[in-house]
Amino acid sequence: MGESVAEQAVRRGKAHLVLVTLDASDNTKKKIETACFTHKVPMVAFGEKEKLGHMLGKAFFSVLAVTDKGFSDRIHELIEQNSNNNTAHGGGFN
Repeated sequence: MGESVAEQAVRRGKAHLVLVTLDASDNTKKKIETACFTHKVPMVAFGEKEKLGHMLGKAFFSVLAVTDKGFSDRIHELIEQNSNNNTAHGGGFN
């Protein structure tokens, strides 16, 4: 969790997905985007840092690297469903 830890996970080949919040700083977005592009790791811009942090028991987080392949696939699937306004499973993320 966090920018530097996520960047390390990407560079070491451990990250399968990186979430960057929509309200992350431009510098953070650029740094993570570059690492993800270089190492061919999917990056999804989604949510707000306070909401992500709250879900993780912290004040805020703007970057999260997912290192479990199955979990990353499921997160990506849920985000795609949410962005397609699919409410079959109870709606979007709150």
